[in-house]
Amino acid sequence: MSKKIYRPHDCKKMTDRYLIDGGGICGQSCIASIMNTSINWVLKEWKNIGLEWKGWSTWYQLKYFLKNQGYIVKQEKANIRYLKGYWYIARVQWKGDGKKQEKPFYGYDHWSKATANTHFISLTKDMFLCNHDGLFRIGHLEPYLKFHKGVITSHLRISIENE
Repeated sequence: MSKKIYRPHDCKKMTDRYLIDGGGICGQSCIASIMNTSINWVLKEWKNIGLEWKGWSTWYQLKYFLKNQGYIVKQEKANIRYLKGYWYIARVQWKGDGKKQEKPFYGYDHWSKATANTHFISLTKDMFLCNHDGLFRIGHLEPYLKFHKGVITSHLRISIENE
């Protein structure tokens, strides 16, 4: 079965509302795009299952939330082939202008600065969604990353139990 990525109906509103330096609503946007629901619902459920949201999300929180909703989640390396029948959430590292371009610095003075300059996007074999920029065909992923000076560092591969 082919998976789809949806642009949550409240994507622009919630992205603008929660836009902060070093954070934002990208993780919840990815979940909403996979579940075909609103970001607002994800935030409410986030709190209901005991997760704290400080203006940014962690891999652990995204995995915990999805598993709590009945999804199977597996962390994978950066360079993968997107398979039909799965959703993915990619961790995008924005590169800074500093000399240390290799990991874990990615152009920042300290790894913690690099970590604060990350983003999550949701993908399938055919499409990807960035809550800031919109929904695109997967062929636009490399130009998107190049334009924004980003590199994918890892993925979550997501499927539904009993499928």
